Amino acid sequence: MKERHTELLQLLKESTQRGEYVSGYSLGKRLNVSTRTIRSDVSFLNEQYLLDSEIESNNHFGYKLVGKMKVFREQTYLEYNQRAFFIIQILIEQEHWTSYSEISEYLNVSVHTINTDITKIITVIYEQNLDITLQTEMFSGICMIGKEMDKRILLSYFVKKNFASTDEQRHELKTLFTKWWFNESEIDMTLDYVDKVFNYFDISLKLHMKSMIVTSVLIQKHRINNKKFVEIDLNFSQKKKNLQELRVAQEILKIGNLREKQFIKDETSFLALHLIGWKLIPNSKGVQDYILSEKIDSYVNELLSILGNDNGYEFSEDFSLVLGLQMHLKRILYPLKYHIFIDNPLLSYIKSEYIQAYQISVVFSKLFSQKFSIKIPENEVGFIALHIEAALERMNNLKIKAAVIYKDNYLTATLSKQKIENNFSQIEVTDILSINELELLPSNVSLVISQDTIQKSDKKVIVVNEFLKTADLSHIKQNVTFGILRNNIRKKQVLYLNESSQEAVLKRMVEYFNLDKFYKGIIDRENLSSTDIGNEIALPHPLFSSNTDKTSIYIGINKNKILWGERSARLIFLLILSEEDKLRYEYIYREIYQLMRDRKTIENLLNTNYYDEFIENLK
Repeated sequence: MKERHTELLQLLKESTQRGEYVSGYSLGKRLNVSTRTIRSDVSFLNEQYLLDSEIESNNHFGYKLVGKMKVFREQTYLEYNQRAFFIIQILIEQEHWTSYSEISEYLNVSVHTINTDITKIITVIYEQNLDITLQTEMFSGICMIGKEMDKRILLSYFVKKNFASTDEQRHELKTLFTKWWFNESEIDMTLDYVDKVFNYFDISLKLHMKSMIVTSVLIQKHRINNKKFVEIDLNFSQKKKNLQELRVAQEILKIGNLREKQFIKDETSFLALHLIGWKLIPNSKGVQDYILSEKIDSYVNELLSILGNDNGYEFSEDFSLVLGLQMHLKRILYPLKYHIFIDNPLLSYIKSEYIQAYQISVVFSKLFSQKFSIKIPENEVGFIALHIEAALERMNNLKIKAAVIYKDNYLTATLSKQKIENNFSQIEVTDILSINELELLPSNVSLVISQDTIQKSDKKVIVVNEFLKTADLSHIKQNVTFGILRNNIRKKQVLYLNESSQEAVLKRMVEYFNLDKFYKGIIDRENLSSTDIGNEIALPHPLFSSNTDKTSIYIGINKNKILWGERSARLIFLLILSEEDKLRYEYIYREIYQLMRDRKTIENLLNTNYYDEFIENLK
């Protein structure tokens, strides 16, 4: 079953618990799909998956989940993730070549499907930086070579993480693990035992996290029973004897019946690294390496200073940001070194809601990875972005500091302040001053809204009427943040496309706009983390800002949806950010963010056919 189906069931379950229906439009907006797709998904779930429950539809109110949702239909086919799991399971068990036809017979699918799936698996191996090679030979088939721990991590990667209920979770784990490795009672026993251990340590487990832990334990149990053990050079049990993750891992592995002391130590360390990487224990410091800790502390300070300077923020002066990132990275470093899969269910939200923080975090992660010879995956970049976003909010730089200047009447200025802040969430009026008090303007005020003409000022000045009118509000809107896109996109910077892939779109845009020198930087940025932000918008750009004279914005509107990361895109903002314009980055990101939330405007833009029409709809 697709992840989207699970998310749909979760949303319906939550609304049903509140005694509410939920509309197809609301569901489509949450899942970034059309109402037609929602109708199709509901039909599939009712006919192919749900057995003791049903999604009830009402023309006036929407959808509602009715029933217990404890029993599910057996699937007559396998989704890609399930096929990938079984393919890897076969290859892990075999120490010799396995033919494609053998695998296709095991899974009852075509050889072509197996070949396509293996190509996708190879991509995952590369993206997760795993020490695994899938060797293929014309007449022999395929075999897997690599480290035992990386084989296990690859297998667990393809197990579904999110479920609408514990019963659905049990059903999926039994579907995967009872084919060859375990019987149903062993799955039930492992699920119950993991619950017992975490209850003993008073650690609450969310459903998706429990799924990841049980998956790892089941794989570990089977491989141990088959005398396949991991080897870990790092013996952090000696460095941190009271590490709680280690104690939890020791308790869980009592279920594995390990006998040899060396294997007990390595297998326990391996499971403990998972628990550290998954951040299950609040305030845990993880593996302590004091020499490495000093290097991390120093480099985090250096990076924050560089990125703060590049983006116009004093990051290195924010003690909470510096300390928070230092502690976070010291904790996560060893799980990343050992390629532990990091899950982040909030990633799509972070990329869509905290656009600027995420872009800064991508660059931070790239530089940190190079320094410490690790790969920081996209999910972990999302966690780093939360630290950056918190700092941005503390600095309050996402709001434009403004002052209202009155000519005769203080009261009219206070009314103007209220009206401005009610109409413009990005403006914070910090001061109200008389026209004779201009020398008292604080240095952090960048916008002056005045009831009288000001002859000289190093601030941006907007002159308005004593009582703000609609025309005044429009004037403010045009001169503050909204309008940056409209004012900086010329006819020669808009291109209508009919391409079938992300790669084709980027190549065509770079070629058309004569941006060939930026192409490698754009691809490097996409390889780190996809630049899709939701609602069919993508923001490709070079990894680092350029030394061009000014920031440029190029638009691509593709005829059809194309896959961009894990979501689809049609409206492409190709940004070439200038080092000289760093203080405008936040305004550009903020305006694109506001646009992303306006589905009607996006639809209008996507339905345009020429430049003037596009600009007219770019409100």
